[in-house]
Amino acid sequence: MRAHQSVALWGRPLSQYACTYSLSSNIKAKHGSDSRIIASTSSMQIGELSHRIFTPDGSNIAQQISIQTLESVLKMAEDVETYQYFLPQRLIAGCIALMQRITVSGKSSPFSYEYGYLCFRIILFSLGTHLIYRSEKYRIMQRDMVQSPDVEFPLVFSHHVSQVVEKEFGAAAQRLECDSILGWGSSDDPPVASREQVKVLVEMLWDDRANLLKLLTSTYTPGLSGLSFLLWRYIYLDAFHNGSHDAKPDIPLIKRITEIHFRCMLVATSEQSSPMLGIADELYDLLGRTPGEGEKIFPRSEDSQMIFEAYIARLGPLDTRIYFSPNITFVTLVLELVVANMEPNLEGLFPTIFERTVQRFWNALIHQEEQNTLFIGTVGLMLEHFKSLLQPTSRTNTLGPSVQKLILGTFVRNNLLDLVGSTLFHLNPNASEGSPDYSENIFMHIEVVTDMDEF
Repeated sequence: MRAHQSVALWGRPLSQYACTYSLSSNIKAKHGSDSRIIASTSSMQIGELSHRIFTPDGSNIAQQISIQTLESVLKMAEDVETYQYFLPQRLIAGCIALMQRITVSGKSSPFSYEYGYLCFRIILFSLGTHLIYRSEKYRIMQRDMVQSPDVEFPLVFSHHVSQVVEKEFGAAAQRLECDSILGWGSSDDPPVASREQVKVLVEMLWDDRANLLKLLTSTYTPGLSGLSFLLWRYIYLDAFHNGSHDAKPDIPLIKRITEIHFRCMLVATSEQSSPMLGIADELYDLLGRTPGEGEKIFPRSEDSQMIFEAYIARLGPLDTRIYFSPNITFVTLVLELVVANMEPNLEGLFPTIFERTVQRFWNALIHQEEQNTLFIGTVGLMLEHFKSLLQPTSRTNTLGPSVQKLILGTFVRNNLLDLVGSTLFHLNPNASEGSPDYSENIFMHIEVVTDMDEF
C-alpha cells in the first residue's frame, strides 16, 4: 500500500500522532443522547467484525470502520456517565481484528499508524471497564470521578483498574479463582476475549513491541495493568485449554509476554506499579528464573537505545504528578531489560543510568523504605547489573577513556562505595549458618568482592 493511501486509511504515522495523546489532552465533557447513540452503534459495528480476526482479507473491513468511528467510542471516556459504552460484548475482539489489518513491509505493525493506537486504547478502556464492573466497583469509580474535579477521568479509571488487578492478583497468590472476572474458567459472564483472540493480540504486541514502547513513552495510556493481567492469565488459559491438569506452560510464549510486560512497566504510571511488580514476579516464577537472569529471558531488541532512555526517564520523571520514584525492587527488575539490551554506542548513557540508580538507592536507605534483608538483596542485584553493563563481554568495543572518566566520576560523586559500606553495616554479624541472613551475608560478600574488582 502506498504511503498516501496508508495515511488516508490509517491516519497519521506514529511520529505525528503520539504527541497528541498526552494526559493534558484528556478533556471532560457531557455527552447527550446523540453522541451516546453514535458510540453505541459504533461499538456494535466494531464488535460485528470480531469473527474476521481469522480471515485473510486486507484493509477492506477497516474501510467499514473509520478513524472517526473509533474516536466516537473513545469520547465516552470524557463523561463519567458513559463508561458503560465500553462494555459491549466482542468490542475487544473487533478492535483486535482491526489492528490486525495494519502491516508495514508485510509485518504486523498496528502502532505505526493512529488507527491501530485508537483500537488499542479502546481495548484498554473496554478491558478495564469490564474488570471494574465485574468487581462491583463501577459506581465507586464514578463517585471518585465526580469527587475529584481536578483529576482527569482516565487517571481515576486507571487507578481503579490497578486496584482490581491487585485484588485478583492477591486471590491468585492464595490459589483462589481469578479468571472468572475475565469470563474464563467457571464464570457465567461472557469472555472479554477468547483464547484465540488473545493469542492474536499477543502476536501483534510482540511483533510491534518497538513501536509499542515508543508510543507509550510519548502518550498517556491508561489501564496498562489490566492488559498485563489479561496476558498473564492467558498463559494458563493457553496451557490448560485442552482440559489437561498437568500441562506445562509454553516457555517461548511466557518470554514474549514477559518482555511485553516489562516494556509496559517502564512507562506505566505509578498507581499501576504494585500489581505490575507482582505480575513480573509471577512471570519469573513461571520461567523458573530469578532476578539477575534477564539475559536468559530477553532477546536483544532493535530498539535498545529506546529501552535505555525509557529507564532513565522513569527514574527522573518530568511529570511528578503521575510518576513517583519507583521502589528499589522495581528498579532492579526493569534493569534486567536494560542489561539484556546492551549494545555498542550506548556507553554514553551509562553515567546517567548509574547516577539515577545510585541516587534512588540512597534515598531508599536514608528514608528506610525497605527492610534490611530486602534492601541488602536489591543492592547486591544493583551491583550485579552494573557489573554486567561494564563487562567487555556485553559489548563489542571497549570503553573509551572519556566514558571511563565519566563513569568513575559518577560513582565518586554519588558515593557508591559509601552506599555499599552502609549496606554492609546492615548485615547480621551473628547470623547462624544456613539461615536466610547468613545466605544474604555470603551473597553480598561475593557481590562486593567481584563487583569492586570489575569497577
